[in-house]
Amino acid sequence: MINLEKIFKNLVLLDFFVFVIMLVSIFFEPDDIAAISDQLSFGFFEAEGREALAIIATLTLFISYFISLLFLYLFINVGKYLYSFYFVFNLLFILISGPVILTSYDSALDSLNLATEGAILILLYCSPIKDKFIRQLKW
Repeated sequence: MINLEKIFKNLVLLDFFVFVIMLVSIFFEPDDIAAISDQLSFGFFEAEGREALAIIATLTLFISYFISLLFLYLFINVGKYLYSFYFVFNLLFILISGPVILTSYDSALDSLNLATEGAILILLYCSPIKDKFIRQLKW
């Protein structure tokens, strides 16, 4: 018998580790890619005075991502909605952030990350795992 709870928790861990590897890979970006990236627009955030908005949006994404993964791993109900918020907000952020150049390694990691996030969302809303999220966050 398939243990969906174990599969779900492993997907959450995989999502976290792939994200960490993606963050670390930023520091190993080839010089030619960095030079081209420096010439690209920041999209919506290019305009004067929007740097603070970009920083706030990025911090909001990071915080909501890490907290939601923790809550998903512990099957706390609010994690389900926080992760969905993160996913939608991240897509919107990507759409307005301008062009991006990726190495093949970064592109593979990004694809793995998106596949993992998609699998998590499917399990969250379309599998018996959704019934595990009955624990409420207690303040």
